This record gives sequence, structure tokens and C-alpha cells, in this order.
Amino acid sequence: MIEWYCNRTVCFQVGQHIFATYGIFLACMGAFFLAVANGYTVGWMGVAPHDMCVPRISADMVSWVMVAVIFGYRVCSMFLEDTHEIARGNIVRAFLRPGFLEAGGHTALTVCACALGAYECGTDVRGILLVTDILNMAYYSSFWLLSLGCVTYGCCWGKPLTHPSLFATVYTSPLSKVGRVRPDLLGKPLFPHATVRAALFAKNAIALSLLGAIYYVPGLFTAIFPVLNNYDKGLYYDLRGDCCPQMQGFCKSENFYMVAPEEKKDHCMRWSYPDRVVGCLSMVAVCAHALQSSGVSFLPDAAALAGAGVSVSAALLATSVPAIAFGYHYKRLGVWICKDP
Repeated sequence: MIEWYCNRTVCFQVGQHIFATYGIFLACMGAFFLAVANGYTVGWMGVAPHDMCVPRISADMVSWVMVAVIFGYRVCSMFLEDTHEIARGNIVRAFLRPGFLEAGGHTALTVCACALGAYECGTDVRGILLVTDILNMAYYSSFWLLSLGCVTYGCCWGKPLTHPSLFATVYTSPLSKVGRVRPDLLGKPLFPHATVRAALFAKNAIALSLLGAIYYVPGLFTAIFPVLNNYDKGLYYDLRGDCCPQMQGFCKSENFYMVAPEEKKDHCMRWSYPDRVVGCLSMVAVCAHALQSSGVSFLPDAAALAGAGVSVSAALLATSVPAIAFGYHYKRLGVWICKDP
């Protein structure tokens, strides 16, 4: 079985404090995000046209963007899966749960990128798009680690397969989310949804980095990735097992509502509206820039990619917040420090 680590849900436990393996993957994601953003920021300094802004995005700024991404993940999930707590006025309890939706995180990144771009470059549209490209490339290049973390936690599983397969995900641990929510699936071969998603994200990041090395104009990464990602979703989304009629209703063990697939999809589409707007504007800008410019070869600086110029405080912030958000649980998996219902 390729996903041999899928049942390593808990990394360690000290008393009532549980740390899930998921948190290790998110710490690595934060480190990768910081390194790639730093590499491309420094790399731009060597190829920037003389008439264009050169934004100086510090590692400290990037680490706070990572924090905003985690916040966006949680808030997007909270207003869909924890509305029962919000309706009762339990806002703190609703927020203090390790539940996340990707649409909110990427929207938070887009907003931060546009704000940082405007702060660094004013009204220079190319400069703003450059910042969105740098942060988006960092996100695309690191998200595959989050997706592999999903394998260990068991939160994004695939539909049951009719026959065993080397590539199937087989959960046997009752601690995995599959074991807590759908125990009837324990021991059964499932489509490796999270691993396929990780491979496709990694593939797109590699493709964009190669394209940037050949030809780049500001906005290119932000414009092209949504097209690639939307196509990829068609390859695996219908094979998800955690978006099916059996998942509707209230999950007592997790204390959240399991949302119907279409309602969840509509919610994520609403949250991703800023992303789609910026993506469309980027596409227009790329076409306009391509007609006026021959483009440049845009590669990350090797030394910066390896961590040169990154402060210890930035590295700690970018890794510890994701690790705690996705890894820390209290008394039982699925709960942070808050009273049981």
C-alpha cells in the first residue's frame, strides 16, 4: 500500500494533549511556503525591468500571510460547518475547532497579496500582480503537503473501490476521521483522493515554474493556475467519499454538521469570488503585457530558496501556527481547548 502512513493519525500524546501527524505536514507546508516566496522575491530583483516596481516582501510579511491563510481556512469552515454553534451564540467554541476549508485560505491569500502589492508598489498594476504571483506560486508549491496531511488525519477520503489496489487508501485506525465518522469504511480500499490531489497540485506548481523560467509577465501564475486546477478537480472530485448523501446531518462525535455536497460547493464558490475576480483581471493583464513586452525568465534565487535572509522569528511563525492549528487537539481528536457539548 503506497499510503502506508495513513493510519499514523496521532503523532504523540502527553496527558490530555494530543498532537496529530497532520500538524507535522502543515509545519512543512509553512516552511516550504516561506522558502518559495523568499526565493521568488529575491529572484525578481535580478530580472526586473527598469521601469517596473521591485517589491521587497520580507520573510516576516510572508509568515503573516501564512497566518492569514490558516485563519481564512478556519473562518470559511466555521460559517458552514459550525453554524449550529454560532446560532447558539457560542462564537468562541465555533472558532476553536480544527476544521478547515481551502477556499477561505486562498481567498485570504489573494486579499493579502493585493494589499501587500498596493503597499509596496502603489498603483503599479504590474507590481501588484507580481506580488500575487509570488505568493500564489508559494501556495501552489506547498499545498501538496497539506493534502498529504489529509491522508494521515482521514478527513478527505475517497469512495470505496471494488477491488484492492496498491494505490488504495485503507484505514484501520479508529482514531482517523474515517473511523470516527464512517467506521463502516474501516479496512476497505478507498480511492486515494488526497494523494491524487497532492500530486496534481505538485504537477501544476512544477509546470508553472518551468513556464516562468521560459517566459514570464506579471500575472501569469495567478491567471493560469485556476484554469489548471479547475480541470484537475474534474479528475478526482466525483471520487471523493466525504461528499456523499451519507455524510449529511449532525455528527455527534465531532460536534459539527456534515454538509450536503452541493451546499458545500456553493459555499466555497461564494468564498472564492475574490479569487475568480483577480484571476480574470490577471488574464486580461497578461494578454496586455504580452503584447507590449517580450517577457523575462523568472526563477527563484537558489540561496534565498534555501533560507538565506529568513529570520528565526519568521520561520517559527510560518511553521508553528499551521502546526498548532492542524495538529493540536484536547482530550480527543476534533476538539481544541473548549468544553465538550
